[in-house]
Amino acid sequence: MDHPCIVSQIHITLKHLREIFKKFSGLKGFAGVLLDEMLPPGLELIVGAKTDPQFDVVVVVGIGGTSVEVYKDVVIRMAPVSEGEALSALRMLKGRPLLEGLRGAAAINVESVAQLIADFSEAAYQMREVIESIDLNPVIASPLRAVIADARVILR
Repeated sequence: MDHPCIVSQIHITLKHLREIFKKFSGLKGFAGVLLDEMLPPGLELIVGAKTDPQFDVVVVVGIGGTSVEVYKDVVIRMAPVSEGEALSALRMLKGRPLLEGLRGAAAINVESVAQLIADFSEAAYQMREVIESIDLNPVIASPLRAVIADARVILR
Protein backbone atom coordinates (compact mmCIF):
# COMPACT_ATOMS: atom_id res chain seq x y z
CA MET A 1 0.00 0.00 0.00
CA ASP A 2 1.25 3.48 -0.84
CA HIS A 3 2.14 5.95 1.90
CA PRO A 4 -0.93 8.06 2.90
CA CYS A 5 0.71 11.31 1.73
CA ILE A 6 1.15 9.85 -1.76
CA VAL A 7 -2.37 8.45 -2.23
CA SER A 8 -4.85 11.05 -3.45
CA GLN A 9 -7.47 11.88 -0.87
CA ILE A 10 -11.23 11.60 -1.43
CA HIS A 11 -13.39 14.34 0.06
CA ILE A 12 -17.09 13.60 0.42
CA THR A 13 -20.12 14.99 2.17
CA LEU A 14 -22.15 12.92 4.61
CA LYS A 15 -25.04 13.19 2.16
CA HIS A 16 -23.22 10.86 -0.23
CA LEU A 17 -21.80 8.47 2.37
CA ARG A 18 -24.57 5.86 2.07
CA GLU A 19 -24.18 5.67 -1.73
CA ILE A 20 -20.40 5.43 -1.48
CA PHE A 21 -20.63 2.74 1.20
CA LYS A 22 -22.90 0.64 -1.04
CA LYS A 23 -20.47 0.94 -3.97
CA PHE A 24 -17.37 0.14 -1.92
CA SER A 25 -19.01 -2.76 -0.05
CA GLY A 26 -19.01 -4.71 -3.30
CA LEU A 27 -15.20 -4.57 -3.51
CA LYS A 28 -13.15 -7.55 -2.39
CA GLY A 29 -11.54 -6.87 0.98
CA PHE A 30 -13.72 -3.91 1.88
CA ALA A 31 -14.10 -3.81 5.67
CA GLY A 32 -15.89 -0.55 6.36
CA VAL A 33 -15.53 3.21 6.50
CA LEU A 34 -13.62 5.25 9.04
CA LEU A 35 -14.66 8.86 9.51
CA ASP A 36 -12.35 11.11 11.45
CA GLU A 37 -11.75 14.74 12.20
CA MET A 38 -10.03 16.81 9.50
CA LEU A 39 -7.14 18.38 11.38
CA PRO A 40 -6.21 22.00 10.80
CA PRO A 41 -2.63 22.70 9.70
CA GLY A 42 0.02 22.55 12.38
CA LEU A 43 3.62 21.60 12.99
CA GLU A 44 4.35 17.99 12.06
CA LEU A 45 6.37 16.10 14.66
CA ILE A 46 7.49 12.49 14.98
CA VAL A 47 7.36 10.46 18.18
CA GLY A 48 8.59 6.90 18.05
CA ALA A 49 9.81 4.02 20.15
CA LYS A 50 11.92 0.97 19.48
CA THR A 51 12.76 -1.96 21.71
CA ASP A 52 16.52 -2.27 21.58
CA PRO A 53 18.28 -5.42 22.86
CA GLN A 54 21.01 -3.36 24.53
CA PHE A 55 19.19 -0.22 25.74
CA ASP A 56 15.65 -1.60 26.23
CA VAL A 57 13.03 0.90 24.98
CA VAL A 58 14.32 4.07 23.33
CA VAL A 59 12.09 6.99 22.36
CA VAL A 60 12.72 9.34 19.46
CA VAL A 61 11.24 12.84 19.23
CA GLY A 62 11.75 15.22 16.33
CA ILE A 63 10.53 17.35 13.49
CA GLY A 64 8.24 15.00 11.61
CA GLY A 65 6.24 14.46 8.48
CA THR A 66 8.45 14.18 5.41
CA SER A 67 10.91 16.59 7.07
CA VAL A 68 12.24 13.78 9.27
CA GLU A 69 13.56 12.06 6.14
CA VAL A 70 15.37 15.22 5.00
CA TYR A 71 16.60 16.93 8.18
CA LYS A 72 16.84 13.97 10.57
CA ASP A 73 16.32 16.44 13.45
CA VAL A 74 15.61 14.04 16.30
CA VAL A 75 16.51 13.51 19.95
CA ILE A 76 16.67 10.05 21.53
CA ARG A 77 15.83 9.22 25.15
CA MET A 78 15.44 6.00 27.12
CA ALA A 79 11.88 5.14 28.16
CA PRO A 80 9.95 5.90 30.18
CA VAL A 81 10.30 9.64 29.59
CA SER A 82 8.86 12.15 32.08
CA GLU A 83 7.13 15.34 30.94
CA GLY A 84 10.21 17.30 32.05
CA GLU A 85 12.52 15.06 30.02
CA ALA A 86 10.19 15.41 27.02
CA LEU A 87 10.30 19.22 27.31
CA SER A 88 14.10 19.05 27.50
CA ALA A 89 14.21 16.86 24.39
CA LEU A 90 11.98 19.30 22.49
CA ARG A 91 14.25 22.20 23.49
CA MET A 92 17.26 20.32 22.04
CA LEU A 93 15.82 20.12 18.51
CA LYS A 94 17.52 22.23 15.86
CA GLY A 95 14.00 23.03 14.68
CA ARG A 96 13.07 24.47 18.09
CA PRO A 97 12.26 27.88 16.56
CA LEU A 98 9.43 26.16 14.65
CA LEU A 99 7.93 25.05 17.98
CA GLU A 100 8.21 28.58 19.37
CA GLY A 101 6.51 30.27 16.41
CA LEU A 102 9.01 31.18 13.72
CA ARG A 103 8.38 34.37 11.69
CA GLY A 104 5.07 35.22 13.27
CA ALA A 105 3.61 31.73 13.25
CA ALA A 106 1.81 30.72 16.43
CA ALA A 107 3.83 28.72 18.94
CA ILE A 108 2.68 25.16 19.54
CA ASN A 109 1.43 23.92 22.88
CA VAL A 110 4.69 22.24 23.95
CA GLU A 111 3.13 21.10 27.22
CA SER A 112 0.55 19.01 25.35
CA VAL A 113 3.32 17.55 23.17
CA ALA A 114 5.40 16.74 26.27
CA GLN A 115 2.39 15.03 27.89
CA LEU A 116 1.81 13.00 24.71
CA ILE A 117 5.49 11.95 24.65
CA ALA A 118 5.45 10.98 28.35
CA ASP A 119 2.22 8.96 28.01
CA PHE A 120 3.42 7.34 24.78
CA SER A 121 6.80 6.39 26.24
CA GLU A 122 5.15 4.78 29.27
CA ALA A 123 2.82 2.77 27.02
CA ALA A 124 5.71 1.70 24.77
CA TYR A 125 7.71 0.68 27.83
CA GLN A 126 4.81 -1.36 29.23
CA MET A 127 4.30 -3.12 25.86
CA ARG A 128 8.00 -3.77 25.16
CA GLU A 129 7.52 -7.55 25.19
CA VAL A 130 5.10 -7.48 22.24
CA ILE A 131 6.10 -4.39 20.25
CA GLU A 132 9.26 -4.03 18.20
CA SER A 133 8.63 -0.41 17.20
CA ILE A 134 5.98 2.29 17.02
CA ASP A 135 6.09 5.44 14.89
CA LEU A 136 3.63 8.29 15.36
CA ASN A 137 4.21 10.41 12.27
CA PRO A 138 2.89 12.91 11.98
CA VAL A 139 1.82 14.21 15.32
CA ILE A 140 0.11 17.50 14.44
CA ALA A 141 0.96 20.13 17.04
CA SER A 142 -0.92 23.41 17.26
CA PRO A 143 -1.32 26.18 19.85
CA LEU A 144 -4.21 24.18 21.35
CA ARG A 145 -3.15 20.54 21.33
CA ALA A 146 -1.17 17.68 19.84
CA VAL A 147 -2.97 14.99 17.83
CA ILE A 148 -1.63 11.71 16.45
CA ALA A 149 -2.56 11.78 12.76
CA ASP A 150 -0.93 8.51 11.71
CA ALA A 151 0.76 5.59 13.43
CA ARG A 152 2.66 2.46 12.47
CA VAL A 153 3.14 -0.43 14.90
CA ILE A 154 5.44 -3.39 14.27
CA LEU A 155 4.86 -6.38 16.52
CA ARG A 156 7.55 -8.85 17.55
